[in-house]
Amino acid sequence: MIRTIFQISLQRLWNNKQELVMVLVLPILFFSIFAMIFSRGVSSGESAINVAIIDDDMTATSQRIVKMLKQQSAIRVELGLLNTTEQWTLERLTRVVMRDHGVAIVVYLPAGIEANLQSRSKSTVQLLSEGSNPIGDQIMQLMLSQVIAAASIEPLRSRSEGANSVGAIPSSNADGTSLINVQTTDLFGADKHNPKIAMYAAGIAVMFLLFSATGAGGSLLEEHEAGTLDRLLSSQLSVTELLAGKWLFITCLGCVQLTVMFLWAQQVFSVDLFGHLSGFAVMTVCTASATASLGICLAVFCRSRTQLTAVSTVLILTMSALGGSMVPRYVMSQEMQRWGQLTFNAWALDGFQKVFWYDLPVAALRLEITILLGMSVILACVARLYADRWDSR
Repeated sequence: MIRTIFQISLQRLWNNKQELVMVLVLPILFFSIFAMIFSRGVSSGESAINVAIIDDDMTATSQRIVKMLKQQSAIRVELGLLNTTEQWTLERLTRVVMRDHGVAIVVYLPAGIEANLQSRSKSTVQLLSEGSNPIGDQIMQLMLSQVIAAASIEPLRSRSEGANSVGAIPSSNADGTSLINVQTTDLFGADKHNPKIAMYAAGIAVMFLLFSATGAGGSLLEEHEAGTLDRLLSSQLSVTELLAGKWLFITCLGCVQLTVMFLWAQQVFSVDLFGHLSGFAVMTVCTASATASLGICLAVFCRSRTQLTAVSTVLILTMSALGGSMVPRYVMSQEMQRWGQLTFNAWALDGFQKVFWYDLPVAALRLEITILLGMSVILACVARLYADRWDSR
């Protein structure tokens, strides 16, 4: 009898394709995604950090530092953004460079760095960071120390092997202490209390918003299986009105879910929600509407609630992994980040980051708003097109 029970269970699993996918395919899919993320992340050079440089020294040593930084595969030096003849205050760097051009770190080489090295005086090199990528900050700090040390002894390489080393620029004192102090300044997070909690709240909220939207959209399949849908459509109610009503309900449910999440974050983790209320409201409505359209679209395409559960689980977890809800996107390669831009999660998180991290106004959210609302409209139209199978009954 045990053998019979085993064979029956095996046959049931084999005949249930959705469950078979969940058991065999989903683990392989997620293993592949996370393997690509962590094996080709920021330290591999495939996820280059956008860096700008201000060289106030303009000497042979500082130019060698800039040249060597450009040769590093882990960073992408955006030299064309900064004019060294201008006075760059922290406020201007914040507004112009990081917010407008997507630069993560500004390297400031102060005037007199070569003279200080020659006289064995300590120099302070500043890393001005936008602060959302702590791993990138640490990598850049270590890399800059190594590059400056290498640039200091670069004149020796032009000499023959047996030549005297007199004239080299020392990068450390006789006791081994470094002459370079790399100081990192967080331009955005320094004056905020728990600013990254808002990003964690947004990532988790968007992922569970997708699950809620597909779950609520599945009521269409339950009504169809129970025969309620046929009775509704036999009245004066049209399929368009039915889908619109469902979409409106799911959108409102999503807005409530996001609001509750951020209210909890404010009360427990001191996230400044009321200080960013307008941007939060806009991003909440746009994100909820896009996820509502996805939930409706999946419900229309699937034939049963079981199929919807299997398809939505695979799709949502994949979107969440690629879009940054599970793993920060800054650890991903450039290729993985481009794939992530196909998801709701990435655009929603970018919008919430602009609101809570960069303190940008609603006008700066045009791209994220356009993408999310565009996805919402496209998916809603696709859902209405394929809902004709119900309209014909």
